[in-house]
Amino acid sequence: KITLRPRDASISQIPPLLFSWFDPTTKSFETTQCDPIALKVTDARMIGAEDVVGQQPVQDAPDGHHPPLDNGADGPPRGQEMIDVPSVKRPHDLSGADLSICKDQPLLLTDHAQRYGGVKIRTTIYIGSILFLLMAAWLRHRNQLDPHLLKTRKMVREQLRHITHADRLPKQEAADKIASALRLIAPLAASTERDDIDRVVAECDVMSYARGDDGQSGFDRDMHDRAMKIARKIAVEAT
Repeated sequence: KITLRPRDASISQIPPLLFSWFDPTTKSFETTQCDPIALKVTDARMIGAEDVVGQQPVQDAPDGHHPPLDNGADGPPRGQEMIDVPSVKRPHDLSGADLSICKDQPLLLTDHAQRYGGVKIRTTIYIGSILFLLMAAWLRHRNQLDPHLLKTRKMVREQLRHITHADRLPKQEAADKIASALRLIAPLAASTERDDIDRVVAECDVMSYARGDDGQSGFDRDMHDRAMKIARKIAVEAT
């Protein structure tokens, strides 16, 4: 198969094509040719939407059924009537659109996936937009909260941080920090937790004001864990 493309409208034929091969019987090259093929080449023209033949739109009847198509004796089979519809106004009118084959190689070879910075840039923009919307929704929700509630949450988190870091301090100083923090958040605790808070605070006071203790020994790990458990529970309830 040989593909030929006329480049001039003055071409009137395909000239004879030669084909050569080696004949092992005669031990020589043989050549043959085909007859010329007559052609009629015309200038190309733009193909528009008005040149397209479409199927006649069928209107639904009031009862929702399609009306039967009128088939004459010499007409085409039922359901296959085709008419030229250049004058029918469609929602998307393509009259005048160029439907001819595009030969612009730079346009055809363009990778549209690399537009606007490529896939990575567009993905980053999409993810950033989603994060921005989530942050905006969170800020809006936060601004709608009661200022007193926000102040309470901040205070509870601060006291929880003091209790968490108390185990790094000397025993008496740690006991004083924990007792002070629990006293501040105790009003937010449920009535069932008040007894536990009072016991931990009392033990911390005894340890804080104990005489003869240089305060350099480590804080009681069990008491620290009890205080952390109480503070975390109050923090969850406050938020």
